[in-house]
Amino acid sequence: MRRIYTVILFVVMASIDNTVLALLPALTTRIGAELNVASQDLGLAIGLNRLVLALTAVFWGYRSDQSDRRRLMILGTLTWVVPVGLIVLAQSYTQLLLLMLAAGLGLGCISTVGYSVITDIVAPGWRGVLLGLWGLAQGIGALGGGLLIGLLPVSAAWSTPFGVMAAVGGVCSIAALFTVAPRKGGAEAALQNLADQGIDYDYRIQFADLPLILAKSSNRWLMLQGFLAQFAFGALSLLPALLAARMLTQGLDGARATGVAALLIVVLQLGGVISIAWGWLGDRLQARYPRARALLAAYGFWLALPCYIALFWLPLPLMGRLDGSASEILGQQLGGNPWFWLALLASTLATVFQATNAPNWFAMVSEVNLPEHRGTAFSFINLANNIGAAIGVILVTRIFDWLQRSIPTPDNYAIGLTLFQLFFLPAGLCFWLAARSTPHDVAQMQATLRDRAAQSIVSPHADQATAAPS
Repeated sequence: MRRIYTVILFVVMASIDNTVLALLPALTTRIGAELNVASQDLGLAIGLNRLVLALTAVFWGYRSDQSDRRRLMILGTLTWVVPVGLIVLAQSYTQLLLLMLAAGLGLGCISTVGYSVITDIVAPGWRGVLLGLWGLAQGIGALGGGLLIGLLPVSAAWSTPFGVMAAVGGVCSIAALFTVAPRKGGAEAALQNLADQGIDYDYRIQFADLPLILAKSSNRWLMLQGFLAQFAFGALSLLPALLAARMLTQGLDGARATGVAALLIVVLQLGGVISIAWGWLGDRLQARYPRARALLAAYGFWLALPCYIALFWLPLPLMGRLDGSASEILGQQLGGNPWFWLALLASTLATVFQATNAPNWFAMVSEVNLPEHRGTAFSFINLANNIGAAIGVILVTRIFDWLQRSIPTPDNYAIGLTLFQLFFLPAGLCFWLAARSTPHDVAQMQATLRDRAAQSIVSPHADQATAAPS
């Protein structure tokens, strides 16, 4: 029961982290108006937050392969809770920027350390399913930012959602005291004989192992695809700005336009729930075809691209009365506005295809890396992801402002987002190339585990230096 509780709590904590990350992009229009800040400056804050998160995640990942992961989860959560809670007192862009940078120090912990824990709890045959849930929870968390903003009263301050999430994070840090810290490699079939005989798999990462992680072809391709894909994903975090701009041009005030856009994002991303099914399919196919996970992710990117572009260019005219709360306005549009249903169709197809990515690349990282390397390997790949996301957000907001000189809003947003979605093409190619290297890397990792298990049974106290090479 504690293992189930641990998985559920860590999934929730990863979801909450993504809710926090989604707040600033969703509030860009309102914060810009109230603090008199250009969108490119807010884009810089979002991008730098992601960059700090990515850099510190390497530290958290390396430590997760060496020490008590439960304590790291609690420490990382408290590290972001304090500055996010202080945002409610921010009165200027500079204060907001500094607090977001401080929050980034802790936000990099949860996804990295939590991922390492889950891969040691769940057997490989079901890893794609649970990691699909893990990825879905993070997607839901990102949508939770928009949901929270849309459901709060219009009169609430722009900083109120940050205070709410800080309180939730504080509760989760207390709940984490009762989680379990699984053994390294505890879910690996190759190490089951060790567990049956009460022998610990006591390998821990060493600094000399870092080049071995980066030398794996699969890791390199996953890093490159993450860097390229996150240009597109980072730009997608500005989709609320496009939708809010469409609402503003039709007469809604800033608070209602932001609220409608935030709630609409939640509705448009519902197709992401299919990620669990893609994870299940990846588990089943991978057992027969070692290249299946990577190919699923590649084709998913390519199919999602035209659907996203269609979404950006739908005009979304508002119909009927425009008074009432944001939820009432959105409900009225969904009740009788065909343009909103076309947007829902395009977005559902895009998110369904894109959902092939998360569960399968999460599983691929665990399958090609040794148990004591997974936190660090994930953090390296996550570093590439977040650098791409940071650059994507910074560049797309600057392109928005540059295009606005000659192209009116919201068309400048639509053009910028369209250009950045083209990065899904080379990202998918990286997955396709990774499909050629993963069978070898998976086989090599499993062979190493079998050799270590056999050696440990013969000589339980053998020094790590005498182990089979990884």
